[in-house]
Amino acid sequence: MDRNKRQEDIIDNWIQHKAMGFVEAFTGFGKTRLAILAIQECNRRDANRTTHVIVPTTTLKNSWTKHKKGFIDAFKLKNVEVFVINTYIKFERSCDLLICDEVHRMTNDNALHFTKVINETRYSWFLGLSATLEANHIAFLNRKNIVSVGKVTAEECKTNGWVADFITINFGVELDDIDRNHYDTLHKAFNKYFATFGHDFDKAMSCLTNKNIREAHAREFNIPVERVMISALEWNRNMRERKTFLYHAHSKMTIAKELVKLDKHMICFSESVDFTQQLCDEIGEKAVSYHSKNGVKANREALRKFMDKRTKVNCICTAKSMDEGFDAPDADMAIICSRTSKRIQNGQRSGRICRAKEGKKAYVINLYVKNSQDEVWLRKASKGTQCLWLDDLEQLKQLINE
Repeated sequence: MDRNKRQEDIIDNWIQHKAMGFVEAFTGFGKTRLAILAIQECNRRDANRTTHVIVPTTTLKNSWTKHKKGFIDAFKLKNVEVFVINTYIKFERSCDLLICDEVHRMTNDNALHFTKVINETRYSWFLGLSATLEANHIAFLNRKNIVSVGKVTAEECKTNGWVADFITINFGVELDDIDRNHYDTLHKAFNKYFATFGHDFDKAMSCLTNKNIREAHAREFNIPVERVMISALEWNRNMRERKTFLYHAHSKMTIAKELVKLDKHMICFSESVDFTQQLCDEIGEKAVSYHSKNGVKANREALRKFMDKRTKVNCICTAKSMDEGFDAPDADMAIICSRTSKRIQNGQRSGRICRAKEGKKAYVINLYVKNSQDEVWLRKASKGTQCLWLDDLEQLKQLINE
């Protein structure tokens, strides 16, 4: 099917559902065009109707508002205001059409700060856009009478050529004896204290943060409340230390440095700014870093060097800053050194290097520590996606170089 026709069908379905819907679409399908089509429909009904577009970053806002080249000017859209989410929630708002880009950020009950976008805005029409939504996000939207009006998967996009052909490879790394012993000690301590709560994460977290639940748990199992408190604290401490260890595993850095030697234009993702900067420093002149500690000017210059193929830079190292709202058509490899278990993040990072370009073949390399919680997170995040599992570096290089 033609992509434009697919997008138009989704908007028709949105209108049929009283213009109260959300769309899940793999990065590269054209969620921005869906937003533009919705605004055009709103303008056709009444040129005086107002639209608010909420985006996660200033970069995305500029894509809409830039003079002449921005979407508003280019498509002659009327009465459209674009806001970065952090600014939008400072005041109560009202509009005819509310468009929420990366809507999962505004529908998470655990991120109450951002649910204000939907809860405290008066609107008549609503369009939510995201690459992936989890059950709790959908439940939140459904409670607002906002329903699914379209879902476009990565496989549909690949089949129709709407995104570049890509392959996802989950690559297992081994720890040396010292690191394995350290990890096993942390994991054993974590499970020891986790057992106090029946290996129930929500119960453990509730006992850590809520005195009444902590006391009720102590009564139920006839143990001192002080023991419950200590177990909750130690469980949380060991969980954080285990996570930090996996985020900084040196074995991953070794593999990433080897992969950067390949003739690819790549983005290295991690969960830690310290890991990101160290990886960048060890790679040397072929890499730049992009993260929150750099400052705006340094990040802008790093991005310029990465996008300008006349430089030696073929790798940009980032800690979550590029998970959303970043397009690099020439990038053809993502090396994901650490992650959460969320499918949302997995899809976002994959989408960064899958923009369609003639003849392009892209690779998403997920590095994980074998036989660890890291593998558990990755298997959860990979559920429902097509991927190849490898643990031989030469085999991986051969596959990429074919």
